[in-house]
Amino acid sequence: GHAGAGHAGAGHAGAGHAGGAERVVVAIRLRPNPGGRLPVVRHEGGTNVVLVREHNRFAFDFVYGPEVGQERIYRDLGAPILAHALRGYHGTILAYGQTGSGKTFTMLGGEDATPDQLAESAGIVPRLSRELFKLLDAERASSGENGARVLVSCSFLEIYNEVLYDLLASGEGRGEGRGERQAPQLEIREAAAGGVRVHGLVDAPVGSKRDILRVVSAGHRRRATGSTAMNLRSSRSHAIFSLDVLRRGADGRELRARVNLVDLAGSERTGQAGAKGGQFKEGVAINKSLSALGAVINALAASGGAGGSAGFIPYRNSKLTRVLQGSLGGNSLTAMIGTVALDPACADDSLSTLQYAERAKLIPVNATANEGGELNGGADGGREARTLRSQVRALQAELAQLAQRGGGSGGGGDDAV
Repeated sequence: GHAGAGHAGAGHAGAGHAGGAERVVVAIRLRPNPGGRLPVVRHEGGTNVVLVREHNRFAFDFVYGPEVGQERIYRDLGAPILAHALRGYHGTILAYGQTGSGKTFTMLGGEDATPDQLAESAGIVPRLSRELFKLLDAERASSGENGARVLVSCSFLEIYNEVLYDLLASGEGRGEGRGERQAPQLEIREAAAGGVRVHGLVDAPVGSKRDILRVVSAGHRRRATGSTAMNLRSSRSHAIFSLDVLRRGADGRELRARVNLVDLAGSERTGQAGAKGGQFKEGVAINKSLSALGAVINALAASGGAGGSAGFIPYRNSKLTRVLQGSLGGNSLTAMIGTVALDPACADDSLSTLQYAERAKLIPVNATANEGGELNGGADGGREARTLRSQVRALQAELAQLAQRGGGSGGGGDDAV
């Protein structure tokens, strides 16, 4: 009866996890079928889907038909991860599927969302960002001066053709021709606290939901989108939006958590997308990193987790899996949403997404709350927090300057998320 438990409510994705070793929560979202042709996947109600051609049946924690709105998906997958982040648990949500199946729509939303109001089409990233500050404001109002002090910062990383780009860095010369853009010196390094960090990535402090939605909007606009036969605004890169939350209680106790919200590049096979030249190379890089992700998922599923008997997990085979190392089979509550197109022309890719998602269900997670001393090794925790606070003050000053400069440029920050 476990698969059905997903429908019991939003507590599932988090509550099942937090008590110890649990597993990745997996959802499937079916995209509306254009043209009215016979859909390739049938939702049987509840948490089952059937691949019509082979009569294969798959069961997941959640299945969303084309009629399900953005808020319901956020409530089921995003809200529990946010609630646990405020208690010091890392969290990750990954969106996987072929181009045009609704990944970016699910994670970021439609084109009509602005930083000042949340459109109905807003996705998980803006909804989670808004609710974070709603909860913090409510907490501040009830606790006053005696409450916990909370610092929030965010970063937005793009992985394109196995190169890391910072979507929040200014002056990168990101023209339409990708040759123009300068790759900043971003390096993946082991973090002292375990896991990995991307050295050189802008960590932007945010103090309100408006701040955070502006950051999301600016990063989303800079992301690499190239036309493929699959989708004119096809996202050809992986994007990872990360939120860091540091809470310091009146007693000096610190909790910190990182939430990674990941919009993966389209998983379609290169040949089908009508790709030539640079786009073919792009497709090969995307397929390489998604294959590496698949290999990691398989190894974790087979070994019963990061510390399982199978031992070696091939995180180093791509930049994507290196960056997500801490989120996969490690100390992070993780949810994956596979987006599936119902068009018969997409049957092979739809099957491949369902199989990928089915394997992810087998990955166990063992998340624990990250307290300052525990996460960073005793005295280092306090020192790291002090360094972080001084960095945040410097970045806040920088952000204020940027906001003043941006004010005269026609309000570009209000573009759609």
